[in-house]
Amino acid sequence: MSDQKIKLLVVDDDEDIVLMMSDFLEVVENSHLFSVTTSKSFDDAASIISNLKPDVLITDITLPGGGGLLLAGSLRDINAGAFVVIMSGWNYTINNGEDTPKIDAYLKKPFEFDKFDELITQIASSLNRLSTLSK
Repeated sequence: MSDQKIKLLVVDDDEDIVLMMSDFLEVVENSHLFSVTTSKSFDDAASIISNLKPDVLITDITLPGGGGLLLAGSLRDINAGAFVVIMSGWNYTINNGEDTPKIDAYLKKPFEFDKFDELITQIASSLNRLSTLSK
């Protein structure tokens, strides 16, 4: 188990959503567990993934220049144990088939922050950092 913060990348081309999620992650109960990076573009997010190798990717499914599933696939190639969350304003069914990267969770926009808080706690717990970093 690691004492390092969980590297979390939030990607959405809607600046308001990026700011709202980033602000929320600063005040959530488990905020001390995360190091948050944000991006508003596919190309920027792809570069961040390549350099940062985040533990968590929370991304909109549709982005100009590419999609969230492409970002998820790139992240899985370099960090197979990463936690991937897809966001969309549309109904989306997680299809973890051979041709798609594994998706761990789905957030339908607009989402309630109590659901997002539950998801953040689940992520920390599943990455085995909640008990280690809370001590």
